[in-house]
Amino acid sequence: MSTAHSTRTNRLLARSGVIGLLLLGGAGATVAFNTQSIASAGGTAPSPIEAARAMSMAFREAAKTISPSVVFIVAQHRGQSIPMSNGANPHGGFQFLFPDAQGGQPLLRNHPDYTGQGSGVLVSTDGTIVTNSHVVKDASDFEVTLSDGRKLPAKLLGVDADTDLAALKIDASGLKAARFGSSDELEPGDWVLAVGNPFGLDHTVTSGIISAKGRSEVGIAAYEDFLQTDAPINPGNSGGPLVNLEGEVVGINTAIHSSSGGSDGIGFAIPSSTVQSVLRGLESNGKVERGWLGVSLQPLTSELASSFGLSDAKGALVAQVLPGTPAAKAGFQAGDIVRELDGKQVQSSKVLRQRVADLVPGTKVDLLVERDGKQQTLTVELGNRSEDGEQALARPASPSDDSVHWGVSLLDLTPARAQQLGLSDADGVLITEVAPSSPAERAGLQAGERIVAVAGEAVSSVDQCADLLRKAGKSVRLRVSGANGERFAVLERAENGMH
Repeated sequence: MSTAHSTRTNRLLARSGVIGLLLLGGAGATVAFNTQSIASAGGTAPSPIEAARAMSMAFREAAKTISPSVVFIVAQHRGQSIPMSNGANPHGGFQFLFPDAQGGQPLLRNHPDYTGQGSGVLVSTDGTIVTNSHVVKDASDFEVTLSDGRKLPAKLLGVDADTDLAALKIDASGLKAARFGSSDELEPGDWVLAVGNPFGLDHTVTSGIISAKGRSEVGIAAYEDFLQTDAPINPGNSGGPLVNLEGEVVGINTAIHSSSGGSDGIGFAIPSSTVQSVLRGLESNGKVERGWLGVSLQPLTSELASSFGLSDAKGALVAQVLPGTPAAKAGFQAGDIVRELDGKQVQSSKVLRQRVADLVPGTKVDLLVERDGKQQTLTVELGNRSEDGEQALARPASPSDDSVHWGVSLLDLTPARAQQLGLSDADGVLITEVAPSSPAERAGLQAGERIVAVAGEAVSSVDQCADLLRKAGKSVRLRVSGANGERFAVLERAENGMH
């Protein structure tokens, strides 16, 4: 726990009349108490029970602070047929926290309407609410229940599926808005509380710690930088806040890894730094604009680094440069290794992708690249990812969709684009990125290749390919076209769902 963090918590406990605080140190647990408490106890250390009461009071105050800002969301889906889950996890081990209105998993095959539920958190006094995009996706009507029991209709401000965030708005004033805390200051071992409506049980509070930071390649969203926590969270917690001991929002609960449908002690939350950045775009114009280079990246493994004559594997390897993109105009080439962005070291492909996406389209950046043993700086004016039309198949389309994260990003091939790429035809869809440790990587798929058939059926668009993959079982056969001609590849879903 940081010095500033523990100081703030000690002040909170002092205001509450609590005599001490249990602090976790690197060598184990120690107990720190203020001098007034020790004096009042005759100079002797308080008992373990008193220390436990101190921590209990900290949890109580944090819960009391955040609870008025937590809301219950009911999303009405009209005229849809939702596939039956039959108790299995449709997302290969990772499960969105979004049950039906009775608190269970959706079992609504051949049912025209679907009412789902989730959680949210008020972030303004006039009714702006942050939640997950999978809570509101494809819904037509929304009802929000406040902590005081009022039920109000809500309208959708915007959705950012790439981070699984969304914003709603209710017509109200004088509400208790949650405060944002710094997710950047969190460290593994810090205490957090998860608040929401698991299984329809409103304003449930659970405690745990931050288990890890920077979790990515989970297969939930296109841009992933999750906080991992062992605070018990379950279906219905989606969109609810993860808070620190000051009751400040440090994350939005999003998904769990589950073998049973309930909590296995591995939960994921979107960090508050991402939430605040996305919220600004959703409030201003209903969408988020992200910078775009126009390259396909792949991890720089130690083997690849050695093959390029590098002494380390730090950097982002450019696997392909799409013609006509900002990167192509700046002179990027396949095989370039990006070492720095605007003077700051790039540790990995994931880091470069995230940092570029965080920038506004039109921003000029300097990238230090290594090519053929020499370094040079290339200046790029970033494009707009959404307008450039790259479509990613990197996450399930919705919590009730039976799609599986196979680990490929795809792009439609038009005749003009095929000509730019030097292809003889526009058959199939172009693979622009392959996620590390994914089924696609294990099958040997590479950026720049084309998927021309799925399960024996020729494909001509990303949507068609995605639909066929969603219908696939544990494995599916592909026909792939590359520089060395066509070949067959088999995508096999991991048994434990961990990609």
